[in-house]
Formats: sequence, structure tokens, C-alpha cells
Amino acid sequence: MVVKRSMKELEKRIAKLKEQEQVYINAARVAIREELPDQIKLATEALKMTRSEEKRTYKMLLNAQIISQMKDMTAMTNEFLGAIQVISKDIANTTTADMSKLTSELRMAMDKVSEQTENLGEM
Repeated sequence: MVVKRSMKELEKRIAKLKEQEQVYINAARVAIREELPDQIKLATEALKMTRSEEKRTYKMLLNAQIISQMKDMTAMTNEFLGAIQVISKDIANTTTADMSKLTSELRMAMDKVSEQTENLGEM
């Protein structure tokens, strides 16, 4: 939930930066028309800073989207491995085959997936 809220805030920030760009473009046009070199320079610098900020914000948004998707995929894999573990226990109860090895391997795989999920959460 926090990630989705953060992504919404980043999207709002991008929209606001686009509005600011138009303000600075208009200010530069007025400064050019009125032949005000200091204001032309100021508007140009403000526009550059705004575009730079917009680019950084897009990067943050894309990173959040990608990490969120990766976390979802890892969680889904973890759920799948949990289901496989339950199935393997059922099979072990119905056969005399050595399922303890299979169960331990599945448990190790689940532990690795959980570790990856935790690592993604730290990002």
C-alpha cells in the first residue's frame, strides 16, 4: 500500500513539474519579447532544473514500479512453493518413497525465495 501511494505521489510530482515547465517556457518567451537577458537566463536555468528533476522523478517511479512487480512475482513464487510443499507432504504420507529429501529441497528453495523477497523489501 505504501509503495502504491508513493508511486501516486511521484506521478503527481511529474504532472506538477510539467506545469512548471510551461510556466518557465512562457516566462522565457516574455523575457525574449521584452529583451530582458537576465530573465531569459533565469527562465532557461529554471527550465533545465525542472526537466532534470522530472527525469529523476521518472527514474524513481520506474524503479518503484519494477521493484513492486518483482516483489509480487517473488511472493507468487513463494506461494507456489508452499503449495508444492503441502503436496509433497501428502505424497509422503501415501507412499514409502524417500520424500524427506524432496521436502528439504523444497524448504531450501522456499527459504531462498523468502530471502530474495526480503532483499527486495530493503531496496
